[in-house]
Amino acid sequence: MRFKLFAASLLPVVTTFASADNTSCKKVVDVTDGSSFSCLADTRKLVGVKLAKIETPTSRQPYGSASRKALSDLVLGKRVVVQVQATDQYDRLVGRVYVENIDVNARMVSSGAAWTSRLYNLDEGLLNLENRARKAKQGLWALPESERSPPWKWNKTAQNKIREKEEPFARTPSMLILPRVNRSI
Repeated sequence: MRFKLFAASLLPVVTTFASADNTSCKKVVDVTDGSSFSCLADTRKLVGVKLAKIETPTSRQPYGSASRKALSDLVLGKRVVVQVQATDQYDRLVGRVYVENIDVNARMVSSGAAWTSRLYNLDEGLLNLENRARKAKQGLWALPESERSPPWKWNKTAQNKIREKEEPFARTPSMLILPRVNRSI
C-alpha cells in the first residue's frame, strides 16, 4: 500500500511530454539561481530559462545557495527540454523543464528547494508536492519559520530596507513646512 501511495506521489515528477512549443537544449552551461539557468540550444544559441510556476530563495536568503545547488545537480551539463509557456521581461524562456522525462520544476518543489508560485496561475499538482515537502520538513521546510520568507515577501521587505537606508536624514517636526504667516503686523 505504501509503495502505491509513493508511486502515485511521483506521477507529477516523472512524466512524459509532447508539445509544439518545446525547446531542446544540448547542454545547460550555467545555473544562475534555484529557478533559472542558461543553456546552449540546438540552434547553437545561448538561451536563458526560468522554471515556470515555482519560486526559489534568492542568493541572499537562507537556503538560496542550497536551492541553486539542487537545480545544478539536476540540470548542469545535461540535455534538457523546455516546455515553453511564455517569455519574460529578460527574454528568458519560461516553462516546465525536463531532464530524461523528470519534471525539474516538480522535483525542485518536492525536494523542498522551491515554493509553488502564488503570483501566477497556481498549479495544484505543485502545491500538493509543496505540502508534502512541508510536512516532511524537507529542504527549506527544515529551516525555522523566521528564516523561510518566500521571495515574493522577502523582496518587498528588502526593498523597504533599502529605501530606509537611502533616506539621508530622519524627518523631525521642526522640518515641517508651516503655512506662511502675514508678518507685516
